Amino acid sequence: MSKLLSRERQFCWYELITPDAECAKTFYSHVMGWGVLNTSIPDRRYSLFTAGTSLVSGVMDLAETTLRMGMEAARIGYIGVETSMPPRA
Repeated sequence: MSKLLSRERQFCWYELITPDAECAKTFYSHVMGWGVLNTSIPDRRYSLFTAGTSLVSGVMDLAETTLRMGMEAARIGYIGVETSMPPRA
């Protein structure tokens, strides 16, 4: 199991959803010294922040349609859990 996913009951991943992902990438690169790895796919821009060789967080644009519905920028934290699904045979 990867180090990232083996942190049960601890925050193991964060995502930043923001109307200005480019600004966030510049900010965190300068302030935290993080690298940025572009992992975008067509129609969805997404980047990973890295600290050395470790992945530390993700950042994505807040869609214009979502902004119009009133959603604001958010940081989401994920907590590692032991799987609740039994392994398949």
